Amino acid sequence: MSYGFLQRWRASTTSAVVVEARRTPRRVFELADIEPGWIVRDPDGRRIGRVEAVSAGVLTVGRGWFRPPLRVLPSDIRAVREGQVILNVVSGRAPGPR
Repeated sequence: MSYGFLQRWRASTTSAVVVEARRTPRRVFELADIEPGWIVRDPDGRRIGRVEAVSAGVLTVGRGWFRPPLRVLPSDIRAVREGQVILNVVSGRAPGPR
């Protein structure tokens, strides 16, 4: 049962602080939390490969049978979510000297 105006009034009086308190907290990931098998994507969302190993602050990303593995530094990582690593680098444009 909706009360029209009263329902809208109640929704408009909820402050941003109260709404933020109701949300579930987001987990903050570190490089050590990344596990082999996680998907690696470029900033556009295209899949680059899967994490093979994490060692000495470097991610090793497997890109398939005929392509060599990619080494990713922490500075090249934009975001880490559960099961995904998103890079700053667009696929096809590897960082480094030209």
